[in-house]
Amino acid sequence: MMNVIISSSQQIKKVGRTMKKLLKTTMKIVISFIFLIAISITGSYVVNTYAAERTVVDGHSMDDNFYDGENVIANKIIYKFQKPKRFDVVTIYPYGHKHKEDIVEFTQRLATQLSEMVKKDNGEDDVAKAAAEGKKDEYYIKRIIGLPGETIQVKGEDIYINGDILKENYRKDKMGYAGVASKPVKLGKDEYFVMGDNRVKSSDSREFGPVKLKNIASKIYK
Repeated sequence: MMNVIISSSQQIKKVGRTMKKLLKTTMKIVISFIFLIAISITGSYVVNTYAAERTVVDGHSMDDNFYDGENVIANKIIYKFQKPKRFDVVTIYPYGHKHKEDIVEFTQRLATQLSEMVKKDNGEDDVAKAAAEGKKDEYYIKRIIGLPGETIQVKGEDIYINGDILKENYRKDKMGYAGVASKPVKLGKDEYFVMGDNRVKSSDSREFGPVKLKNIASKIYK
């Protein structure tokens, strides 16, 4: 009888150990799955925020080259490696923009929030929320006309750069107005003069003045 009791006790302990191992394995799988979801969402967020994203043209200021509602690609890292060139089509924050965390700050913040998420056993929505904090400022799509150090002026239908007429083959119709460029505008070492291709319908550097390099967000591709 004693042998039977001992045998039953050993069986119970064995089952208990098996259950613990199974539970531990299950928890590892669940945690791994959560982190896979987090990595996927984070990867998508990082690419869209810091590298490239698809965006939509809003308005007619770039007709006939970029149309209202047209899908384009914004390359956000190209100007980390090279300076903007004349005739580049870019997205700009004409009046500046709020500080946006860099990749290091983002990684640190997300790591902290992921750690809290695992502790609380939260789900995918929390990861998405963590990744999407910070609303982007509104930006414009324009073409770079003037480069740092140059002097820009609009006379009639022509743009003059350092006293020479700029040859253009992309512009739609008339100039419309000269704005601040009715008089010579000397660009600083990190300033660019931007304009829309559809000058009559464009709010650009003729209105808000030169744009600083730090406020040029991306280069646009079709």
